[in-house]
Amino acid sequence: MLRVGSLCYGTLLFIAQLAYLRIDADADQPTPLRRVLWDALAVSMLVLCAYELYAYLLGRWA
Repeated sequence: MLRVGSLCYGTLLFIAQLAYLRIDADADQPTPLRRVLWDALAVSMLVLCAYELYAYLLGRWA
């Protein structure tokens, strides 16, 4: 269970980290709040999809 949990949370952290790195990636121009909000919503949706995928795969495996 520890391996499965670590794998799941590790991939979710990876997904969130990609969006976090996009914030202020260009040092010359600040990132608009609108883009940050859209990225946060997109990451939230990807995380929910990943949860569903893991639930489906673990349900078939168990």
